This record gives sequence, C-alpha cells and structure tokens, in this order.
Amino acid sequence: MKTYFVSFRIADRGDNGPIYENLHKAVEELAGKGPWWFETTSFYLFNSELSAVRIAECLKKIIRPSMDILVVGSLTHKVGAVVGKCDDDDIFTLADFMKKV
Repeated sequence: MKTYFVSFRIADRGDNGPIYENLHKAVEELAGKGPWWFETTSFYLFNSELSAVRIAECLKKIIRPSMDILVVGSLTHKVGAVVGKCDDDDIFTLADFMKKV
C-alpha cells in the first residue's frame, strides 16, 4: 500500500461543479475505507494499492484533459503521473519520476 497525493486544477468554464463532485467521489472510492485527507483546496492524500498511473487513468476520465490538469504522486515512493494540460514541463525536471498519462 502506498500513500498518494492528488492535486488538480479545473479550468473555470462555468460548469465545474459536476467535475469537482465526480472527482471527489472518484478519489474517495479509490481510497476505499480510508483514511483520506482533503482539507486544502484541490489536494487529496490517501492510501491505495493501485499504481500512480492507474489512479491517473481512472481520474482522467472525469477531467477535461485539454484544459484541466491533475497530478498524482506518492509520498513514500518515487512514482507519479501528470494528466491533462501541463504548460510547465519543470515538473518533469523537479520530479524526474513523473510520467505523462
């Protein structure tokens, strides 16, 4: 079991409500019975048996990759994935283990 973080930015297009709700539900489902932590804006912390790439693939179905961005990473292992519109490639330099999904 690994501890993961999910951080995301949903582009403001006036129809964000359902995306946020569905993203929250999906992360909570991926976390199973918990524990999970969501106290700061657009950031989750949870445990999962799934890989970072698999979590990213599951959540990619909810966001609009052409305009939204979502990052999944592990606090306990050097693994991570970036989904969606990533304009700043520095994330791949700073966290060289990140994969684009």
